[in-house]
Amino acid sequence: MNPAKKHNAITNALAAVYGQMFPGGKQEERILTTELYQLLGGRIQKKIVNQALCCALSSILLFSAKCKEQVLEIMNKRFQTELSLTEQDTIVQFAVAHNRMAALIIKE
Repeated sequence: MNPAKKHNAITNALAAVYGQMFPGGKQEERILTTELYQLLGGRIQKKIVNQALCCALSSILLFSAKCKEQVLEIMNKRFQTELSLTEQDTIVQFAVAHNRMAALIIKE
């Protein structure tokens, strides 16, 4: 595959995944990040909150995590120094509650 076609294929694949994570686009991502930031008490940098939300959703939608414990295991490897286990659990619950596709996949 030539480099231009490969780049387009990757870009299209990433756009499709992003569309599953945030069907409402960047606006939905900003709104959900802000809601989650407030739910967590505003103690955590908004950038970290956004990264954690994306991590939770991608763990479910891309990496075949089928239960909350699997998502938490993935998240803890990435965020163990930035987020408590309680905060990680809150993020996973929020992600599942606000993404219809994730809610269909994840089993409590």
